[in-house]
Amino acid sequence: MAVSDTGFWFTARPVEDGGRIVGLADPRLAPILDGDGKPVAGKLNSDAEGLRTQSRDGRLEALVSFERKHSLRRFVARPDLAHANGRPVRLPKSVTNLTRNAGLEALAVAPAGSAFAGAMLMIAERSLDRDGNHRGRILGGPRAGTFALMRSDDFDVTDAAFLAGGHLLVLERRFSLLGGPAIRVRRVDGRILVEADIRHQIDNMEGMALRPGAAGETRMLLISDDNKSPIQRTILLEFALPADAVPTPRMRADAGP
Repeated sequence: MAVSDTGFWFTARPVEDGGRIVGLADPRLAPILDGDGKPVAGKLNSDAEGLRTQSRDGRLEALVSFERKHSLRRFVARPDLAHANGRPVRLPKSVTNLTRNAGLEALAVAPAGSAFAGAMLMIAERSLDRDGNHRGRILGGPRAGTFALMRSDDFDVTDAAFLAGGHLLVLERRFSLLGGPAIRVRRVDGRILVEADIRHQIDNMEGMALRPGAAGETRMLLISDDNKSPIQRTILLEFALPADAVPTPRMRADAGP
């Protein structure tokens, strides 16, 4: 499942061969609906960037962040998300006052048993603080508040996702006329898991998701936005993370074994 920054849901079923994704089947496209059940209209309202899904009371629920007109909306399947009306999630002014086209890009939800206990975490693409670092916000959970993510090497933030044990991965991108596109995935403790440039099969990578593999490994998926450009591509990449990239779970102090 994915969202587009022109206001659409996209769903498809991965086709695998020998543990590798080789295609997508049953693709579907549907407009994202506003609170009145109408398709979101205009770039100001339809610039969807971050997506996280979860099950609540047996129903699929999606959280979607939007930049330009910075907002976070909750969708509950009726019976699927194509028929779900978006309900706004209240955000503090420190989030809604971000730079218009460099705002709510990354959205992650912490595992329930981790140190952040189900909190929502958002990081701005390139709305920097006075020290030149990325601004972030934690909503809910035991550690709600603001934080800064160190910016380096001209990389901007495009997405984030929590490993099952509670460690956070951040997807970053960079573009220059001379060097072309580059991407980086790093843990917030500083370890870089992936760094690639135009010499590799990458593009404008903007989305990241994690899932368990058949052999118990953690799989990381990255998806790109082609910006409707003839020289860019929408591609889906999947990586099997090595065991040492997934550290020991960071559980809450009051959590059981």
